[in-house]
Amino acid sequence: MRYKLTEQAINNGKANLKILQLKYNEEVGHIKTKANICHARKWANIQSKKKQSGITLMSK
Repeated sequence: MRYKLTEQAINNGKANLKILQLKYNEEVGHIKTKANICHARKWANIQSKKKQSGITLMSK
């Protein structure tokens, strides 16, 4: 009986770990996506500024 209880406890622990791992991956994934979006926006802003400054230089 004791052996069965420990086996069940181990399985519960493994299940909990998997849930935690999934939650962690979700969080990290979310943070990475946010970071990528921010990076893409910054890059796009820099590119548009370069283009704008290029146009102003050309018009002078």
